[in-house]
Amino acid sequence: MGAARGEHADPLFALVAGDISMPVTFNLGRLGWSPTVQLTAHLRSRPAPGWLRIQVESRAVHGMWFDSDATVVDSTGRLVCQARQLALSATP
Repeated sequence: MGAARGEHADPLFALVAGDISMPVTFNLGRLGWSPTVQLTAHLRSRPAPGWLRIQVESRAVHGMWFDSDATVVDSTGRLVCQARQLALSATP
């Protein structure tokens, strides 16, 4: 399933990769569990052999709510997965 065991990433692992990063609110010192309230993920293509690169960013943090957008790109630079979530962070 994953590159950790020396295997190539499959489509399921590409979807998981869109949600496995640390919560973006850790950068604000809000450590702890950040439960996902809503997650939408789109598998755009099968990943090529090799590593996946993940970029995660947030456009809004309001009180305990925040959003998170993840883009997963394969070793050839092709878009593999896009994921967006709305989540809760630890107390501000």
